[in-house]
Amino acid sequence: TTQVPSLEDTGPAEHVIREPGAVTLPKCSVKLIESVVLASDRPGLIAHVEPKEGDIVRKDQEIVFLKDEAAVALFNVAKQKAENDVNKRFAEKSAAVAYAEWQKMLESNRKVPGTIPETEVNRAKLNYEKGILQGEQAEQEQEVAKLEMEKAAAELKTYKIEAPFDGEVRKVLKHKGEAVTQGTPILELISTRSVKVEGYLPIEDFYDVRKG
Repeated sequence: TTQVPSLEDTGPAEHVIREPGAVTLPKCSVKLIESVVLASDRPGLIAHVEPKEGDIVRKDQEIVFLKDEAAVALFNVAKQKAENDVNKRFAEKSAAVAYAEWQKMLESNRKVPGTIPETEVNRAKLNYEKGILQGEQAEQEQEVAKLEMEKAAAELKTYKIEAPFDGEVRKVLKHKGEAVTQGTPILELISTRSVKVEGYLPIEDFYDVRKG
């Protein structure tokens, strides 16, 4: 029968069974490289914790949700403002009408000088320039509204916690309905995909060990 190599660390190192071509390190310690306690980035009430202890989650999966009704409403308002270009379109049309009136006055005076008083011509030109400036102002206000929407979207993201890597939920510390503050631990996530093993190498195996 083939003997199974033992990793029992209660006995002396010289009793460890060695397979041909293998090097065994007795009394090793195994440490997790990827282990994190996920915390809230803001105060609030927990609406839902998606995984349970022992569940496997994927990187970037949303696993913790805080109550976000007010934040969603603010985002929707900001989105509506950012997408509203009525003022810009109105200013553009007003400028187009004012330009046509100004050009018509200039054409009349070219045909019959003095038909339209100079003050009226200047007023028409001013209305055209006013429409142009109102359009630029409306465009600027819409750009600010887009930035406000981006800010609201970023704020809304703080109500959710995503898994930073593929792993297993080791412990759930907070549950639905519990209040949390910024930095409150909610869930512990670990990964055994890659671990760090530390142990002492028997001196007789020293020259048999190499990278890989």
